[in-house]
Amino acid sequence: MRPRGAVAERFGPAAVDDAALRAGAHFNSAVVTVADPDWTEAIRAWSGDDSLEACVTPKLTLGPVQKRLQRACKEAGLDLIELPRRYDQAVWPHAKRGFFGLKKKIPSILKELGL
Repeated sequence: MRPRGAVAERFGPAAVDDAALRAGAHFNSAVVTVADPDWTEAIRAWSGDDSLEACVTPKLTLGPVQKRLQRACKEAGLDLIELPRRYDQAVWPHAKRGFFGLKKKIPSILKELGL
């Protein structure tokens, strides 16, 4: 993996902390973040504490987060259910070759979404 700059290195954890604070406030619930790259034990503990059978998320983009969550849920014995949002369904079919193919479709996507 290529080294990242200091700003990029801080961005991810700061974004996760911000999202956790907002989610906790919105759902009036405790939110726990996990810095360990092996999420299996954290997911196992979380699912056991609350007797959960599945982990439900918005549709995940391809990449390391998706792979880690899929592996952790499988190892913890949980189903992983990904729910595509309306936005995902409108955008993803056009995002096959990077941003430039998608860029041309943005006006029709915004219209489809009523934005």
